Amino acid sequence: VSIGNTNNAVSQTINLGNNSNAGATNTINVGNAAAAGATSIQGGTGGLNLGTGGAAVTSITSGTGGVSVAAGGTLSLTSATTSSVTLDSGTTGTVNIGTGVVNKTINIGNTTAAAAVQTVNIGYIASPGALNTIVSNVNIGSAVNSNSSVTIQAGLSSANGVIQIGGTANGV
Repeated sequence: VSIGNTNNAVSQTINLGNNSNAGATNTINVGNAAAAGATSIQGGTGGLNLGTGGAAVTSITSGTGGVSVAAGGTLSLTSATTSSVTLDSGTTGTVNIGTGVVNKTINIGNTTAAAAVQTVNIGYIASPGALNTIVSNVNIGSAVNSNSSVTIQAGLSSANGVIQIGGTANGV
């Protein structure tokens, strides 16, 4: 079945389930959920946009296989509002950031002076009721490479920043 195929340099708009009536619902299925065939969606040089017209969530889900997102240039995961961005394995799986075999710099937080306050929590437990049931281990540096170094900096001088190592509960 071909829809909108042409060999000519003709601009086309193809609408599937495009209903301007707010009370109407449209479910559009493309591909075959039961067979092994692949489904490709190509945006050409104009790009590809997936989204919703309202507050609904846009999801990309895979059955038992993985999902890969790759870019030929910069890849950004951004929340357009003050909503959070979450990276999670969903179970006990590891969340890997920058674990490839090539040299790279991994930035967490702001790398310019544009933001007045940046808070980066690593292994931080915000719920006091969970203090006796959760173990947080934070490792910084290399456990196997004697040539690695760790720099922890707080402000431009001792008056501007504090580095605290240890606990604060019960005077410890």
